[in-house]
Amino acid sequence: MYEGTAAGQTSINRTTDELLSGIFATHSDRLTRFVFTRLDRPDWATAEDISQQVFLRLVDFVVQDLVDLDRSDDFVGQQLDLLARQEVAHHDRHVSTETPVDTSDWFEEARLPESASAEETALANITVIAMLSGVPALGVAA
Repeated sequence: MYEGTAAGQTSINRTTDELLSGIFATHSDRLTRFVFTRLDRPDWATAEDISQQVFLRLVDFVVQDLVDLDRSDDFVGQQLDLLARQEVAHHDRHVSTETPVDTSDWFEEARLPESASAEETALANITVIAMLSGVPALGVAA
């Protein structure tokens, strides 16, 4: 986890990596349930995705030295809950701006007119040819 030294990236030592793994193991199920109960449209897969996003934000904060993992487990849990509330609010805000669009009327209007049958097309062609040649065709007077 964050082992490289790319530009702007700080490596995490093994102790911090173990602390993060322990925090994930301790809090992941509780955090996913916490997120699930706060979603406008509860969905377990979405709750899991948001929980993962919360843990990624925690790792980013650790890399930037903004969070001290040596604090109590309750403090870390409260910080995760705070991040989860922010992520849920962001998710719900994004979802609520998506307006479902009923396009059934548009498809009905855009539908092509019914095509003529093969018999009707043949009769029209014969009629035009007969009119052009001056020969009466099937009940059409010249």
